[in-house]
Amino acid sequence: MTLPDLRALLSSLVEADVEFVVIGGIALVLQGGIRTTEDLDIVPAPDPANLDRLCRLLQALDARLLLNTARHFGPSEAQLLKQGRNVSLSTPLGDLDVVRRLAGVPAYSALAADADRYEIDGNQLQAASPQQLIAMKSVRGSAQDQADIETLQILEQSDRA
Repeated sequence: MTLPDLRALLSSLVEADVEFVVIGGIALVLQGGIRTTEDLDIVPAPDPANLDRLCRLLQALDARLLLNTARHFGPSEAQLLKQGRNVSLSTPLGDLDVVRRLAGVPAYSALAADADRYEIDGNQLQAASPQQLIAMKSVRGSAQDQADIETLQILEQSDRA
C-alpha cells in the first residue's frame, strides 16, 4: 500500500487550472486542526470548461472508481460527473471525492464566496470556511464530524482571544 500524497494531488488540480473548494478533513487541517485523513474532498466549479479540465486530469492520473478499482475514469464517468453525479476515485496520489450534490454541502458558488484562501507550494487554493465546515459536518453528524466540529469551535474561540 502506498501512502497518499494529497499535497501533490492538490498541486495537480491547481496546475491543471481546475477551480475547486476543498471540504472535509483537509479543509479542517488547513484551518489549523490536527486530523489524519487519507483522501481529498473537493467541490468543483460547475462550469463546463472547468469540469472538462477536471475530467482530463482524472484521466491523465489514471483515476479509477474507488468501489471498483478495475474500472478507469473514462468518458461515461466523465459524462455522469458533468451531469451532477458525485464520484469517489483512487489515483496514484491518493483518493479523491468529487462532490457535485450532497445533502448539507452548499453549491460551489456559496462555498467559494465564503472560502478561505491558502498557498501551498506556491499554489493558490480555496478551502471551506470554519462556519461552512461546521454546517456541513452538523448535517452529516458522524462521530468524526462531531470531533471535527469541536476542533473548529476551539480554533474559532482561540482566534477571538
